[in-house]
Amino acid sequence: MGRSLAVIGALAVLCALAGSACLVHEVERAPAPPIAPPAMYSEAAEAGGGDARRRWWESFGDGELKLLVEEALAHNLQLRQSWARLRQSRAVARAAAAGLFPNLDVTTSAGRSKSPPRVFNLGGVEQNIPGSESSSFNASLPLSYELDVWGRVRSGWFAAQEDEAAARADVETVAITIAANVTERWLDVLEQRAALRLAERQLTHAAAFRAVVELRFAGSQGALSDVFQQTQQVQQLEAQKIGIVTAEALAHKQLAVLLGAQPSLRARPSGDDLPAPPPMPALGVPARLLVDRPDLRLLRHRIVAADYRLGQAIAARFPALQLSGSLGFSATDLAQFFESFVWSFLGSLSANLWDGGRRSAEVERTEAVIDDALAGYGHALLGALYDVEAALLQERQQRAKVRLAEEQVRTANRTVEAAKLRYEAGVAEGFLSALTAMSSEQLAERSMLGERRKLVSFRVQLYRALGGAFSRELSEPEPPREMRDALNRSDVPRPTADEPPRVVAP
Repeated sequence: MGRSLAVIGALAVLCALAGSACLVHEVERAPAPPIAPPAMYSEAAEAGGGDARRRWWESFGDGELKLLVEEALAHNLQLRQSWARLRQSRAVARAAAAGLFPNLDVTTSAGRSKSPPRVFNLGGVEQNIPGSESSSFNASLPLSYELDVWGRVRSGWFAAQEDEAAARADVETVAITIAANVTERWLDVLEQRAALRLAERQLTHAAAFRAVVELRFAGSQGALSDVFQQTQQVQQLEAQKIGIVTAEALAHKQLAVLLGAQPSLRARPSGDDLPAPPPMPALGVPARLLVDRPDLRLLRHRIVAADYRLGQAIAARFPALQLSGSLGFSATDLAQFFESFVWSFLGSLSANLWDGGRRSAEVERTEAVIDDALAGYGHALLGALYDVEAALLQERQQRAKVRLAEEQVRTANRTVEAAKLRYEAGVAEGFLSALTAMSSEQLAERSMLGERRKLVSFRVQLYRALGGAFSRELSEPEPPREMRDALNRSDVPRPTADEPPRVVAP
C-alpha cells in the first residue's frame, strides 16, 4: 500500500511539472472562425503595387505626413492608454505564473512573558506556586505549494498570457486607427486650403463681373437690381471663405489632439493641394485578414483565453493536493537559539463534496463565454470583409463620380463664357443667365473638389481595412512614467477645495 501511494505521489509531481500535457481540458490554440472567409473578394480591383502591410501613409510621398503619424504614434494619449493596459496584462500574467512555484515566507518573533504567583487549596493545605518569567525566540521559513496535478494553475497562467497577447493586439488596433485618423485630418487641412484657394479665385471672378455690371448700369444698360444681385453673390463667397477658414482651423485642432498636444498648438502641413491616391495595395486572399487585422487577432486570443479558463474551471472540480512545511529555530534562551532546529512537513488532499452547483455553474458560464467570443469573432470577420469590399466598391463608384464632376466643371465653364457674351451683347435676360451659370460653375467646382477628397479617403479606408504588419514593430515610447510626473507639476490646474463633487449617474 505504501509503495502504491509513493508511485501515485511521484506521478502527481511529474504531471504537475510536465506542462500542459496533463491538462484536463484540451485547448485549441488556433481556433477557426465560425464563418470561413471566401477564396477571393467579390469586388474587383485594379492591379495593386502598394504594400498595405507596411507604413502605407508613406506612399503619399509627403515627409510632413510621415512625421505627423510618427508623432501621433509616440504621443497619442489613447495609444498610451493601450500601452498601459498592456503593462497591466503583463503584470497579471506574471502574477498568474507565480502559482507554479512554492510560496516561501519568513516569520520571526521574540517575546517575554510573566505569570503571577498562584495560591490554591489542596487537601486543606494551602499551596503556593511562585510567578515566573520566560522568553521565547522563533524564526521559521513556512513553505506552501499546490501540486498542479490537473492544470488549474497552469490554465490560469496560459489564459493570462493570451490576455496579454490580446492587449498587445489592442495596442496595434489603436495604432492603425490613429495612423488613419491622422492621415484623414491631414487631408482635411489640405482640402480646406484647396477650397480656400478656389473660393478666392471665384471671388475674384465674381468681383470682376460685378465691375462689369456696375459699368453697364452706369451707362444705363443694366438695372440696379443686377448690381445688387451680383453684390450678393460676392458676399456669399466671402461668407464661404469664413466657413472654410473655420473648418481648416478645426482640422488643425483635431490633428493636434491626435498628436497628444493641446488644441491651441497648430500642426502646419506645408502643402495646399489634395494629393493623388496612393498606389492600390495588393489585396491578397481574404483569409490574410485573420493575420493582418489586429482586431481579429485580439478576438482570437480572447477565445483561447476563455478556453483555458474553461479548463481552469473543470480542474477546480478535482481534488487539490497541497504541500506545506516549515524550517526554523525555536528556543526560550537566545544563547541556545541556533541549537534548537525545528521542522515540520504536511501533505493534504482536499476535495469538494457539495457546493450547491457553484463549480458546475462556472463551467457552464465559461462555455457560454467561449460561444460568445466565437460569435463575436465571426461577426468581426464579416465586418472586416465588408470594410475591404465596401472600400473597393466605393472607390470604383467614386472614380466615376469624379469623372462626371470634371465634365460638369468643363460644361459649366463653357456655359459661363457663353452667358457672359450674351450679357455683354445686351441680350434680354442675359444677366440672369450669367448669374445662374456662375452659381452653377461655383457649385460644380466645389463639388469636384469634394469628390476628389472622397476618392483619396476611400483609398485610406482600404489600407486601414487591410490592417498591416507595421503595428507589430511598435514599441512603447519612453519614458512611460511621464504621465504620472504631471501629478507633481505646479503648472497643471487642480480642482479647488470648494469644487462640488462629481456625481456619476448610475
